[in-house]
Amino acid sequence: AHRHAHVLTDETGAPGLFGHGVGLTGLEGASGRIDLAALEAALAEPEVSHRQPAAALSLTQATEYGAVYPGDALAALCARAKSAGLGVHLDGARLANAAAAGFDVRRIGQMGVDLLVLGGAKSGMPPCEAIVIFDRALARRFDARLKQSGQLASKGRFLAAPFLGMLANGAWMRHAAHANAMAARLAAACPFPLAHPVEANGVFVHMDEARLEALRAEGWFVYRFLDGTVRFMCSWATTAEAVDEIAAALRRIA
Repeated sequence: AHRHAHVLTDETGAPGLFGHGVGLTGLEGASGRIDLAALEAALAEPEVSHRQPAAALSLTQATEYGAVYPGDALAALCARAKSAGLGVHLDGARLANAAAAGFDVRRIGQMGVDLLVLGGAKSGMPPCEAIVIFDRALARRFDARLKQSGQLASKGRFLAAPFLGMLANGAWMRHAAHANAMAARLAAACPFPLAHPVEANGVFVHMDEARLEALRAEGWFVYRFLDGTVRFMCSWATTAEAVDEIAAALRRIA
């Protein structure tokens, strides 16, 4: 996975817990996108007894930095992983934002992705995600494995129902497009230099500690991200008025 991927930095070792010793190797790449050369280098490492061999590639679309893989770039990473016998997992917590930015989600099934997480919570649904299994062999006893790991929600149909409505009437995409538009609005009004391309719903800026504290003093909850930048996220519920309000605060402290 990318070295700043959520599965590597924010899950307190969950892959190792549920995977009985699974480890994660961090790969490099600008704005959270894995560089193909970095993947090649990792796969070129000799398989020796003291090093854990690679078994799967985890990709994030859109990335932790709000960048969107072009379809061909994502396909190239998947193809290289599959040629090495690896499984492919796609973290799509913000897949709707990537789709709203132009990524064609219909290509995912053709790329060799085995398992996709389809984001629900960040699109305005209850706190749940849908799991799309392309490799049908992985579906065997999947429901039992979810239950074993404490992931079986009582009356799960109440969590699943919003997916039907949101996908049927296009709200999944509309909400993401709105979040992306609010991020673009904030980026255009921000007086601080941008650290990453604004392609989805995140805005990352360079800001010194004194100005960050000044922004917090104005009542905004803002923190530094993994690369030291300051992160602003826009959601399906972010209003233009809220964006203009924080933009004004940014101009005051700048």
